[in-house]
Amino acid sequence: MSTSRAAKRQPELTTAGGSGAVPDSLNKPAAEQSAAGFVLFGTACKLQLDFTPMPTLPYHIGNAWFGGMLPATSFAIVASTGDIYAGLWHPIIFASITAVVGFFFLPETKEVDIKTN
Repeated sequence: MSTSRAAKRQPELTTAGGSGAVPDSLNKPAAEQSAAGFVLFGTACKLQLDFTPMPTLPYHIGNAWFGGMLPATSFAIVASTGDIYAGLWHPIIFASITAVVGFFFLPETKEVDIKTN
């Protein structure tokens, strides 16, 4: 019975429960404690903001379109130009636009009492 060295070095993927799937080897008590901790932290740290769906709509659209489409857009840029670094211009340009718009259009809140305004 001869096996190659590469086969000997590869870890066995089916040792955690027979199927090799992550849920078989999941530490369920730790996951439950983490979930409970996140819930308690979220309820203990109340913010003085009113979160309704409409003000968060641009946030979620921005994350979905610019963050979610970033890999596909960068890959398309790389595929069309042939340069492996050309896809980096997409996040650099959008980060620069965000910084410029934020610098010029967001108001200064250093001396403003946000609890009364």
